[in-house]
Amino acid sequence: FPVTIGKLEKLIRQAVAEIKSKWQLPSSGFIAGGSIANLVWEYVSGKKAVVNDIDVFITSEGSEEADSFEWQKKEINAKGGDLNIQ
Repeated sequence: FPVTIGKLEKLIRQAVAEIKSKWQLPSSGFIAGGSIANLVWEYVSGKKAVVNDIDVFITSEGSEEADSFEWQKKEINAKGGDLNIQ
């Protein structure tokens, strides 16, 4: 399925919006992992995506330089349940 960079960006934004509409996410951080890739594949292929969890990486507060960030991963169980903090 050939997709232009512009179309890919639109699909990723659509996937992030869908995740935000269905699950409660932390107020800061960024989403990474298969949840976005699976939803983009659904949009392109028409095959239903499975989202088991959502990985959100959060930077430590007060850090101004990208190379000094301390990362915290929060895994959101997409089927309900607690957050796993690693």
